Amino acid sequence: MLRKGGFKIVLLVVCAIALCTSCARLRPAPPERPVPTVPSAPPAPVGPVVSELEYKSVEEMRSKFGYIGSGSVEMSLRPRKTLAAEPTYFSRRPLYGAIELGDSEDKRFVLVIDESKGTRSGYDTLYIDANNNADLADDTKVAGNIRGDGSMTEFPTATVTVEIDGREYPYHITPMIYSYGDTRVNWSSAGYCEGELRFGDKTYKVALFDDTCNGVFNDAHAFPRGYPRSGSVYARGDTMVIDLDGDGEFKKSYSDTPEMYHVGRYVSFGETCYELEIAPSGRTITVCETDSPCGYIASEQKGYSVELIGDDGALKLNGGSSRVKAPAGEYRFAACSFEDKDDRGTPWRIIGQGDWSQPVVTVNPDESASLKFGPPLTASLTVAKSGGAFQFGLEIKGQGGETYSAGNFERGKGRVQPPRLEIRDEKGEIVARGKFEFG
Repeated sequence: MLRKGGFKIVLLVVCAIALCTSCARLRPAPPERPVPTVPSAPPAPVGPVVSELEYKSVEEMRSKFGYIGSGSVEMSLRPRKTLAAEPTYFSRRPLYGAIELGDSEDKRFVLVIDESKGTRSGYDTLYIDANNNADLADDTKVAGNIRGDGSMTEFPTATVTVEIDGREYPYHITPMIYSYGDTRVNWSSAGYCEGELRFGDKTYKVALFDDTCNGVFNDAHAFPRGYPRSGSVYARGDTMVIDLDGDGEFKKSYSDTPEMYHVGRYVSFGETCYELEIAPSGRTITVCETDSPCGYIASEQKGYSVELIGDDGALKLNGGSSRVKAPAGEYRFAACSFEDKDDRGTPWRIIGQGDWSQPVVTVNPDESASLKFGPPLTASLTVAKSGGAFQFGLEIKGQGGETYSAGNFERGKGRVQPPRLEIRDEKGEIVARGKFEFG
């Protein structure tokens, strides 16, 4: 248990000014003439501010920024688009696929993978119709590196030209072949857009990431079609990172952080809510104070970061005040994180995940909605029998019903070791020992 200043976890198991004037005999003063009242002009409205962003390509996106989304396509023996010309292949079984990039009418880019040493030697060559002209003969082949048992091939970053809003832009992807039963080509974005945004009287560095890997940068976070409405709350879309602490770094990872804003229509800072318009190309972002009906979300927690998902995408709330302005609407609790220090000054961080069993958060105009979540946390033991063995789990819940994984407790720069388990008989003798796994 952390003491004051930390997180409290309750385990159910295991562990006037008066002004003086002098009187003088003076001649009576003439009566004052009334001064005409001039109505003061209303404050000038804060108009939209358009910011330009620069596209940058980075070879090692994942190592620099952490989590980057990916796309995947299953390869087949037949082209999924009519081709005007193709190169000579070495394999008798070249495989075809297509990925969709940009927003033009024809946005399917053909991929072909080949085996440079002949059939069944392993797919190690990639052709991409980079200019999307249905002619693979004028494209440079990309040589890959087959790893391990031959089920995975890595390729260097490739450049394609995508069309967005009628204009052409360079776009970079990092492809990889996976052969586990079927053969697929996965790719991740290898470029992002960087610039500065002004919110009120403050300017921040920002970066936009195409986590949906479709060539556009303004996909609002939404629940995927067909995704079950049970268990953890999951949404997918693009990401904006705001350098809130001014250290010049864009903190982006699987774990929810205060600086990571999954794309939505709004960004809230305390009592002010801003509306954003992100260009599909990611090259411009327009910011203005919203005139949409708004209410507030109030919480007793401090030092938190919460993400809600609504009809307009993700809404990030960073706790530093008792309430945060939010557009009216209904939201699902998606994720949260907390940061604090214990009595020794060691920083702690915990990460939680929303659950579909949690009630919808409703924000009404000019009203305040209470949001319960976070510490104190409650842990309970779960037991399941599988065959002749018993499986033990640790379920950690917050006030609002959100869940916390044992692997998402961080102390200092590392994860907290998972709790241990002891099983004793009726005499108190230990008959088995173990520890919970991360996950």
